Amino acid sequence: MLGPVLILNAVDIFLQLAQARKAYPLITKIRPKPVRVEANEYMMTNPDQFQIRNRNGVWQVNKNGLFYGDYFREEQAIEAVQVAQENRLFSR
Repeated sequence: MLGPVLILNAVDIFLQLAQARKAYPLITKIRPKPVRVEANEYMMTNPDQFQIRNRNGVWQVNKNGLFYGDYFREEQAIEAVQVAQENRLFSR
């Protein structure tokens, strides 16, 4: 007969928690409203960061810390970065 006693205790605890929440509501942080920024202004203040490195004969390109592509020649990797930067300028 421990089952019904445990259930009653759980119900009592739940009701006490509900009353406590009414007495002390949760405090939430007020988030500031996002500021609209023109695309050109954003692009000038936050340029993409590219990293090119050679790993076992394969040139790896990362954009903003994330994988962008693998290339067999350094010239191809550099060209991919240049194309990505040009596309960013003309996409907005």
